[in-house]
Amino acid sequence: MPLKETFSAYKRRAWRTFCVFQAKLKESLSVYERLAWRTFLVFQVGIVLTGGAVRLTKSGLGCPEWPDCVEGSIGPQPSQIEGVHSWIEFGNRLLTILLVLNVAYVVIAARINKRHGKLAWFQLGGLIAQIVLGGITVLTDLNPLTVAGHYLLSAILIAGIVRALHQIDEHHAAINVKREIFLLSRVIVGLTAIVLILGTFVTGSGPHAGDDQAPRYPFDAAKLAILHADVVIALVVGTISLWLLLRVTKRPVPRAYFYFIGAILLQGLIGYLQYFTGLPEALVAIHLLGSGLVWSAANFLFYSFEKESIVND
Repeated sequence: MPLKETFSAYKRRAWRTFCVFQAKLKESLSVYERLAWRTFLVFQVGIVLTGGAVRLTKSGLGCPEWPDCVEGSIGPQPSQIEGVHSWIEFGNRLLTILLVLNVAYVVIAARINKRHGKLAWFQLGGLIAQIVLGGITVLTDLNPLTVAGHYLLSAILIAGIVRALHQIDEHHAAINVKREIFLLSRVIVGLTAIVLILGTFVTGSGPHAGDDQAPRYPFDAAKLAILHADVVIALVVGTISLWLLLRVTKRPVPRAYFYFIGAILLQGLIGYLQYFTGLPEALVAIHLLGSGLVWSAANFLFYSFEKESIVND
């Protein structure tokens, strides 16, 4: 066989091998893509909890420098006066590595599969913003504005992750509902967002600042907590009204609804318990975790409905 024909044969074989490899890679990425986004959701809700743990243990300035923990060292040093608090804060920073690996996977999967690219790049940009905002939070001695911004950025990224999961689920079928029900479902998600925002003001005015020297909002935390609770009550009323309207119009109640109503009722109970027991750290931590779960459920509820089309005869 001439050398040229031999080379062409090897070239065709190599190309076929590459095509098979690429097809199998796409298949594998597709299989694990949904799992990756679900894991990403767990990590984002988890980092809300660990960030709260840093604040509740007064470890917010356990690593007083950024990106280093202390000057000249990326990790804690035995000589640090912050002691165990430095390791708590450093541990929270290390969790960012898991988020980086996760977002790298979804970006690569989006690039190869040529889908969900904007959502994947949005998560990458949001993660970079989280890292930078975390540094600003440390350098401003846990200013409540930057602490709130860090938390609310996580909420925005959680909403993006739920959107990606919605798009990946090819079997998802939104429930066709009347315009009033559709609008009420949007109002409920909006009220949930307001509850989260008000919660950051309550936290920024309360006792759990993350460090004894951290600045606080000049607001009455008790009055803010009452306002926060009032909006939660309005949210519960709206959510129950949604169920009644679905029953009256003979529309099915989506599974996401039961997750959401269960989450907000439990969250409300914990909120009242922590208010009347002097804000114990354990209850505050559970309440913080609950906020991530409530917001996730609200976003799943958001994609459970579509507006009924009006057909003119």
